[in-house]
Amino acid sequence: MSIDTTHPGSGSEVSADRIAAMVRQHEVEQFLYTEAALLDAHQYRDWLDLFADDATYFMPIRRTRLRREMD
Repeated sequence: MSIDTTHPGSGSEVSADRIAAMVRQHEVEQFLYTEAALLDAHQYRDWLDLFADDATYFMPIRRTRLRREMD
């Protein structure tokens, strides 16, 4: 099934799946912009509320060690 979204004279059609993919991409982009705005505004509690309760998040840490401490 395809939806006719032609512009006059273009002669092209966009499928319903393609439209759904574009909508999904837009939603993801808007979420990322919202997330960035919360971080820019230092609204860390609101940012943390975006995280899913049932997911496991892993954040590796980097340790800076002196050369003499490396074995």
